[in-house]
Amino acid sequence: MTQRMAAAILLLLSIVLVLTGCWDSKELEQQFILTGISLDVAEDPNKISVTAQVANIKKEESGSGDGAVGDATIVINTTGDSLMACLTEMNRNSNHNLLFHHNQIRLFGIELAEQGIKKHLDMIMRDQKVRLEVPLAIVDGRGEDALTANLSHAPISGIFLGGMFSDLAEMSVKYRVRLIDLVHRFLDDAAAPVIPIIQVTPEDENGKQEIKLTGMAIFQDDKMIGRLTNEQTMGYIWSFGDVQECHVAVEDESGRAGLDITRLECKREVALGEDGGVKVSLKIDANVELVELYGFKEMKPPALLKHLEGLAQKEIEDRIKDCFATAKELNADIFEFCTMVYKKYPKQWDQMKGQWGEIFSQIDLTVEAKANIPRTGQIVQSLEMEENME
Repeated sequence: MTQRMAAAILLLLSIVLVLTGCWDSKELEQQFILTGISLDVAEDPNKISVTAQVANIKKEESGSGDGAVGDATIVINTTGDSLMACLTEMNRNSNHNLLFHHNQIRLFGIELAEQGIKKHLDMIMRDQKVRLEVPLAIVDGRGEDALTANLSHAPISGIFLGGMFSDLAEMSVKYRVRLIDLVHRFLDDAAAPVIPIIQVTPEDENGKQEIKLTGMAIFQDDKMIGRLTNEQTMGYIWSFGDVQECHVAVEDESGRAGLDITRLECKREVALGEDGGVKVSLKIDANVELVELYGFKEMKPPALLKHLEGLAQKEIEDRIKDCFATAKELNADIFEFCTMVYKKYPKQWDQMKGQWGEIFSQIDLTVEAKANIPRTGQIVQSLEMEENME
């Protein structure tokens, strides 16, 4: 999200509050428009540290009357026994009230995620003013670091993160984990929740930072017990299908290629074996476009396309299997295979659900991928191939 877009969104929020009949300029000045909130472990490990990023709304005089312009953020931090206690303290120590309606992101520091986050969600779920569709993320470090980051391309990190996960959701909804999604996973006794992990880079020579997606955090109950890399995360989202516009690189001893997956679907099937074991079959169907090519100088275009399809199929299968191997080690069913068993074998599930973690680690998984590169007449020669043909 560009700086101009972020400023436009902030200005729009300000105008809405000014023009709405139930608000006047005095009431606007008494509000803190929340753009991001984070929870971390405090210095006292029995307490939490809550950081709120709010829009800095300033009243500006003009010929037509008073207006509101946002040109920065204010970061507020407090410590308490609970989220409710911290928010109450913030309101008590200020002449402003926190306005949650425009919050863009909820963050948890990794130390708090490892301790457990469920109890900190209770107040959020009960508050009718809170939006359940706001995305969640784990910060590899302290959550407050993401809200105080000095980004070079966006003035307000909370708005940037909201836009970032909105963009990722266009690739796969699995990237945008909302509070309501997490609660559904918590209520499921067998499925293991996952939440994206982000990292704030150190300041560069200009004092600027970046926020990067680094994978997914795996939870058991409400505690983070492991993580997926970005590569494994791609295998995770591919296993569910309904994926649009993602990039994958493939290579072998002949060369390497950059491929865009324009559509990927996954047919998921489950069966119970005679020995009581669970068998899962994932059949992937993907459309792929060639966007970058190096090497393969000994191959002709028809053979090259078929070869690249094979490399793409293997890459898809390998990433899913690699992700599954990590989940098996943790006995964490992030793939929701338990739901598949429950829906197809409800009677058997009653006896299985108590031992699902152990059963999951013994699942016989079959992954079969089919990748298709359309023969559309696009250039399929690398520079090395063209030189070899001269």
